[in-house]
Amino acid sequence: MAAPTRKVALVTAGSAGLGAAIARVLALDLGMSVTINYNSNADRAEALVQELQDVWAARQAAGTKQVTSPVFHAIRADISKRSEIVRLVDETTAASGGFLDVVVSNVGWTRMREFSNLEDGVDEEDWDRCFGANVKAHLWIFHAAKKWLEESSARDEGSAVFHCWLQAERE
Repeated sequence: MAAPTRKVALVTAGSAGLGAAIARVLALDLGMSVTINYNSNADRAEALVQELQDVWAARQAAGTKQVTSPVFHAIRADISKRSEIVRLVDETTAASGGFLDVVVSNVGWTRMREFSNLEDGVDEEDWDRCFGANVKAHLWIFHAAKKWLEESSARDEGSAVFHCWLQAERE
């Protein structure tokens, strides 16, 4: 399989805040194809995809023509579930022809509690979700992407990147 003409990136929790800012840099400043992961707000994720497409097209019209345009798309996946992470990586690599060069693991979750009320803070479901999103999800996504990142590094030594950035979504 021939190497892609541009790098492919996956940004988890990429539809808003820091994740969206990272997606913009990867797509518009570095010219990468970008998959934006989201959990619940499809409209926001699709709006970002449209923004990336519009800005890229405007730059092309302004005379910065590239041979191939990057591909931008959004995929819904609940990163607190390992099976969803595997599906997200599989769909990302399938859409890129079997390539993945950069993973930004930007997911996190917490529920704001009244810390002075011990009873309010002892919710096992919340603790399990917090641990799953803030700890295990980063391991699972790295594991799911490992094969693709190794292949990327074999094509272009040292080019594959996995970056874990914990940004807690608060409820």
